[in-house]
Amino acid sequence: MSYQVILESVAEQDITEAAEWYETQSKDLGKRFVAEIRAVFTQLRMNPQLFTKRYRDIHTATVKVFPYLVHYLIEERMVIIIAVLHTSRSPKRWYSRD
Repeated sequence: MSYQVILESVAEQDITEAAEWYETQSKDLGKRFVAEIRAVFTQLRMNPQLFTKRYRDIHTATVKVFPYLVHYLIEERMVIIIAVLHTSRSPKRWYSRD
């Protein structure tokens, strides 16, 4: 049985902003970034426990090739993506967002 992946709006914004930036760096790089994020979501649908807790109840999954972490919570049969942040950014950034 798989989990439902729910993407919070701020996490969606994280992905959009990063993809747009990568696209300015090289043609189709933004698309490749989004594909790698989707690959992480596929892993999380199948087994969200695959990645360890990093902060209290928040798990982080690494994104291949790109220096990003997908931050998420597990609630029953749902994986709630709360942020997709560059590894050089502080997780405290969450508190300054809507």
